[in-house]
Amino acid sequence: MKIVQGYQARSRNMWSAIRWQTYQIMRTQAGDKELHKNRIFNPQDLLKFPWDNPKASQPLSDSDREELQELMDNENKNKNLKQ
Repeated sequence: MKIVQGYQARSRNMWSAIRWQTYQIMRTQAGDKELHKNRIFNPQDLLKFPWDNPKASQPLSDSDREELQELMDNENKNKNLKQ
């Protein structure tokens, strides 16, 4: 669903930073030798995200973007009515 893809796009930087941080902690705790033995040479080897493969990710079309904006506007209106 396009709304899910929109929320995921917003959190990519956070998840990439968490992956990098986890990799650095693992390097400190286990050492590069152990990581290399387990074929972990960089953060992407630890965990792959869909956006790591540029061919797999597709930009939103104008109609999908408008649909997503309309869904978010409706949710915001509904939320404000309940308050």
